[in-house]
Amino acid sequence: MSESRRKTKKKTNVYFLYVMIMVFILGIVAVIYFYFLGVQNEAGQKIVLTETKTQADHNIGLSEILDKYYESQGGLLAMDEVQSMQASGSMEIGEQSFDFIIYKKKPSKIRVSLKNNDNDLFSVMSYDGNIAWEQKFNSLEKTNMTSLMSEIDKAEFIRDAYIFSHLYKYEERGIELTYLGVKKIAGVNCHKIKAVLPDKSSVIYYLDTDTFYERVTISSQKYGDNIITKESVFSDIKNVGKFVVAGKVLNRVNGKLESNIIINKFDFGVGVFDNFFKYPKEENKIF
Repeated sequence: MSESRRKTKKKTNVYFLYVMIMVFILGIVAVIYFYFLGVQNEAGQKIVLTETKTQADHNIGLSEILDKYYESQGGLLAMDEVQSMQASGSMEIGEQSFDFIIYKKKPSKIRVSLKNNDNDLFSVMSYDGNIAWEQKFNSLEKTNMTSLMSEIDKAEFIRDAYIFSHLYKYEERGIELTYLGVKKIAGVNCHKIKAVLPDKSSVIYYLDTDTFYERVTISSQKYGDNIITKESVFSDIKNVGKFVVAGKVLNRVNGKLESNIIINKFDFGVGVFDNFFKYPKEENKIF
C-alpha cells in the first residue's frame, strides 16, 4: 500500500469519533443555514433551501402540531411501546465509504459500530445510560484502543441516544419547545419548532404542514468560543411497520458537506440485552 494511502487511512482513523458523533439516524442531527444549502432532488436538479416568510394561514398551536406529528410517526401509543431499535446502512465521507450499525434501547442506551470497506478500520462507541466508552482498531497501524469518552465527547454522543426525536416526551426530558410559526423552505410550508435541551444546545425542526414529517433539522452547540452547526436534509421517506423513517440523510457541518447516509434496514423492538452496551471487562474486549 502506498505511503499516501496510509496517511489517508491514518487521517480517517482520527476522524472516526467525529464521524460517529455526526450519525444518528432516526434522529440524525441536522442543520440548514438560513442562507443557502443546495441538494439534489430525484430529477437531479439543484434545490436551494432558503427559509422565507409565508402568508399561509395555519391557525394551529404547538400542542395540536405535536399531536399531528406523533400521529405521523405512528402514534404516541406505538412510540411508547417501542423499547429498542436497530438501524444499519452506509455513509460516504469524502472519497471513503463506511458501513454502520446502530442500536438503541430505552431510556437512553446507544451503541454504534462503524467499519470501512477495506475492513482495516473498525470502531465501536457505546453508552449504557451511565458510562460512555469507545474501542478503535486499525489493522494497518496495528493499534487497538479501548477507553472511556471524555465528558465533552460523551455529551455530544448521547445527545441523540433516544429512539425518537427531541419532540417526544420533551417535558420529561427537560426540553423546552418554542413554536416559531410557519416558514417556507425549498418551496414547502413547514412548522418551525425550536427545542432547547438541558445542556443549552438547540435543535430546530421543520415539519411539513401537510404530512408533519421532518423535512430539515438544525442543531447548534457551543464548544468554548466556537459554535458547531449541523444540518441534515431527510428524504426517501418510508414506512417501517407502524412508523415512518427517512432512508437518506444529507449532513453538513458549518455549511460544508460532511456525509451522505443511506439507511438500508430498520428494526423496532429488537432483542438486545443491557450488557450489550456496557464497558467491556478486560477478558471480554471486542478486539
